[in-house]
Amino acid sequence: MTGLLHSLWILIFVTTCALAIDCNGDFTITKESDAKDLRENCKIIGGNLIFGGNISENINLDGVEEVQGSWRHHRPSDSSGKVDRLFNISSSTLKLVDGVFDLWGPIGLERLILPNVGNISESVSFDDMTNLTHVDFTNLKYFRSLDLETPKLQEFKIDELKGFTRNYTGRIFISDGGSVESLDGLFKGPIAPANEDALPTITIQNIPHVKQLTLGWKSILKAKISGQLWYQHWSPPPNITLILGGPDSETVQIHELETREGIIGIERGSKTSNLSIGSFMSMNDMITDLRLPFHQVSEVRIRGDRMTSLELPKEAEQWNNVSISIWLVRSLRLDSSVNAEGRQTWYWPNQTMSSFYILGDVSTNFL
Repeated sequence: MTGLLHSLWILIFVTTCALAIDCNGDFTITKESDAKDLRENCKIIGGNLIFGGNISENINLDGVEEVQGSWRHHRPSDSSGKVDRLFNISSSTLKLVDGVFDLWGPIGLERLILPNVGNISESVSFDDMTNLTHVDFTNLKYFRSLDLETPKLQEFKIDELKGFTRNYTGRIFISDGGSVESLDGLFKGPIAPANEDALPTITIQNIPHVKQLTLGWKSILKAKISGQLWYQHWSPPPNITLILGGPDSETVQIHELETREGIIGIERGSKTSNLSIGSFMSMNDMITDLRLPFHQVSEVRIRGDRMTSLELPKEAEQWNNVSISIWLVRSLRLDSSVNAEGRQTWYWPNQTMSSFYILGDVSTNFL
């Protein structure tokens, strides 16, 4: 009897060891039972977390706190792009992904709910995520860069980005923001660059449902903002007001600022006392009224076929060695520096101008 019990104990021990999860290595999830095994055994995953196969059920990772490798979710190599069932991935406990966060579709992921992840050490990519509607990164404060291609996205929830990990330059590229109505959590904070010789960049191409976009970063190498893609002129243009300066931004410096279709106005943040632009270019045939709110600017280039009003602020008197070029503005007539209500709308620089070129309807009274 004793020998039988001993043999039974050995069998149970061997079986338990065979089923044990290695929390220090990579882990692949293809179904909810895989996630159950993981969340019940591992707070910290020492390797990569990989989502594989054709997942067709919701994945809950409550209990997992860290992924010390990368988070990867790619479509199957034999995928035709057809998705049988949509699913969600969630974790209320995850705080850190110490690698890349890479989602590549099309896959059936509809909602990604990770409200307490605070740091993703490398790049964050949502590539061809055609079914994704909601992302909850409420407490995400740091990442290296962000790429967003999400044509059905309805919400990208993030309180306020604070900076970029490991002194990386930083970059955000949004090629399709779906129907998201706000992205201010990404851009409003007064993020300071880790290295003045390697400044962050912003490119936004398609955010048709955003009404106001706030840029509060302290120093930006290049920001290129367009509400819609250039070939979408057949659809109604967005109406985006660009606010330069967030609620806590005293200084904003942008070396190159380019605005295109969908931007209907540019304003200076209420707390921003130093707004400095190197080169400003507006290539926007939809805008009708444009006021330049810059404290300093070195180069201004404007094209706008429907523009009827262009204002230079009183701060323009202090623009030093500025170059101004205005062309293809067939609806704009510059005949006075004062509008019909008696308000001065054009202030000439008192400092030396590098050049002034205008191809349009200008009266001698204006000059």
